[in-house]
Amino acid sequence: MLNNPIHKTLTAVSGSVSTTFSTHGLCHQILVKPTTSSTGYDLSITDSSSLVIFNRTDEVGTLNDLLTLPLSGIYTVSIDNATIDEAFDVLVVVRNS
Repeated sequence: MLNNPIHKTLTAVSGSVSTTFSTHGLCHQILVKPTTSSTGYDLSITDSSSLVIFNRTDEVGTLNDLLTLPLSGIYTVSIDNATIDEAFDVLVVVRNS
């Protein structure tokens, strides 16, 4: 099995930013780290049918969620309601078999 880390650096403008990625496998980790540890934000991941498959609201600082989430296709990661317009490091680790 191989881990496929998907790493993006996103910069919020007016409190929001999004990006897409394509993958297939089991997601084992979602990590979001804003530049400032006191930054608040909401995070969602939606599939190509606009179904929300992962959602966290009112996060502050680093989110590090370990989970098992099957993924196959194109997904959109969205950060909304950021209290500061700054860079966010987003890491999604997918294990491909």
